[in-house]
Amino acid sequence: MTSRLSGVVSQARAEARARREELGAQLANPGAVADRLREEAAAAAESPLAYDQILSLALRDAAEPPDSTAAALKLLAPPDPIEQLALRREVFTWTGADVLDLDVRMAAAHEARRGASRIGRDPATLALYLRRAAVLNRELWDHPAIDADPPRRAAMLAAVEALETWADRIERVPPDAAGPRRSPSPRLTLVQSEHRGDAR
Repeated sequence: MTSRLSGVVSQARAEARARREELGAQLANPGAVADRLREEAAAAAESPLAYDQILSLALRDAAEPPDSTAAALKLLAPPDPIEQLALRREVFTWTGADVLDLDVRMAAAHEARRGASRIGRDPATLALYLRRAAVLNRELWDHPAIDADPPRRAAMLAAVEALETWADRIERVPPDAAGPRRSPSPRLTLVQSEHRGDAR
């Protein structure tokens, strides 16, 4: 996990630095640049996609002085098992599953579009991209370094199934087709039941 996650963290940090440079060219005031980066970090933190959660930390880091401790790098350290267990319990006792359904479906569709823009629309390649995104969500939904509340963590966990379902459907699409037009509608309650054993 560490080497794969390290690569994703590096990618997010590079994207955040590029965004800081872009804003620096647009805004003359460094304080305004930092404020904009923090706003974008807060927006990314609302996403149920693990990459966006990492990007949120990286954007927050980019808004701080260079000598500040990088929040994104904390993802590379092994999580505290006690903190992790507490977070899992909070997620599994949260009961707002219906509210998250649309968020999860939209997030899976967004990740599919993002993957297509980054790596192209080859079904096998895009399906692999989505499966890796699902793995990242599975590994990070309960990580203490992620700045997400229980509903957002619950959505991250539910998004694992949604991303895998998209990958399955894309693999069945002919290479010259545009891809799936509708996202699946996974239910968080089903995902909860599958993962309750992990939380104990």
